[in-house]
Amino acid sequence: MNPYLMIALPLAPNIFSRLFDQISEARFDERQDPDRFTPREIIAHLADWEPIVRARMQSAVDNPGGPIEAFDEGKMAVDNNYRSKDIHAELANFAKERQETVTFLGLVPIEHWTQTFLHPERGPVSFSDQANMLLGHDTYHIEQLCGFLGPKMVSTW
Repeated sequence: MNPYLMIALPLAPNIFSRLFDQISEARFDERQDPDRFTPREIIAHLADWEPIVRARMQSAVDNPGGPIEAFDEGKMAVDNNYRSKDIHAELANFAKERQETVTFLGLVPIEHWTQTFLHPERGPVSFSDQANMLLGHDTYHIEQLCGFLGPKMVSTW
C-alpha cells in the first residue's frame, strides 16, 4: 500500500475548503475552459464521485475481475444539476463521503488490494490503483481551482 494514501486522503476536504475560502464567490460559476468544470461543479463532482469510486473498489473485492459501469461526468453534472448546488453543502458532503472512503479502505484486508474490476474503457483496474487514483483526482482538481485564485494570491509581501 502507498504509505501516503491513508495520510493524504483525509486531508483533501480541508484543502478544498481552504481553496474555496480564497476564491471569490463571483467566480464560483466561471468556466476557464469549455471542457472543464466551474468551481461549483468541481465540488459537486467530487461529492458525487466519491461513492462511485468506493463502489468500484467494493466490486473488486466482491466480484474480482467483474465489470463495472462507466459514467459520463459531463452528463452527471447536467443530470444532477451541479450548476445549482450549494458550495458549502457540497463541501460537507464531500468531507462525509471521503471519511467513509478512508474508513472503508482501512477495513479492507491488504490481500484484496491486488484484486481488480473491469472498466469498459480502461480494462482491468486493481483495488490499489483505484484507491491511489483518488490522490491524482484530488490533485487534478486542486490545480484547476488554483487557477481561480488570481494573481493577488501569489504574494503580498
